[in-house]
Amino acid sequence: MLDAKTIIVVAADKGLRRPVAFALEVEEYATQSYDTLRAAEDASRVALCTILDDDILRSEPQAAAHFLSNRGAGPYCWLMACRPFSNVWTTRH
Repeated sequence: MLDAKTIIVVAADKGLRRPVAFALEVEEYATQSYDTLRAAEDASRVALCTILDDDILRSEPQAAAHFLSNRGAGPYCWLMACRPFSNVWTTRH
């Protein structure tokens, strides 16, 4: 059941979604996982926060722009893979 104590995990890769959700559940957080931003958008408005994989932002640029500019969405955390700073700073979403 989704409520204000639920954390949303959004990543296209199930191999990333599941361990992140598991780590949160071990700490007694409720989680819901999604493989697209569009699927997670409504839930993220009510949730405690949303954790976003940086790859999902690149793979869905229009949905990402809408999600990140939507004032109705709750707070979010952005998971970034280790990569050289030059690649991070030149990426546009």
